[in-house]
Amino acid sequence: MKDRQTQQQRRALLKAFGLGAGTLALASGSAKAALTSSPTQEAQSDTRFRVTAHVQTYYQTLKD
Repeated sequence: MKDRQTQQQRRALLKAFGLGAGTLALASGSAKAALTSSPTQEAQSDTRFRVTAHVQTYYQTLKD
């Protein structure tokens, strides 16, 4: 009977550790997401695709 109680206690402990680790992972992910803000319109315009000479040359080769 004691072995069964020990097994149940061990399972409960492992379950608590698993839930705690999962909660910690979710909390840290939420904190990182809250810290990063969405880019402003200015920042987005800087990261957009720009057609340059080498890109135009590449597209011209595709048309042939």
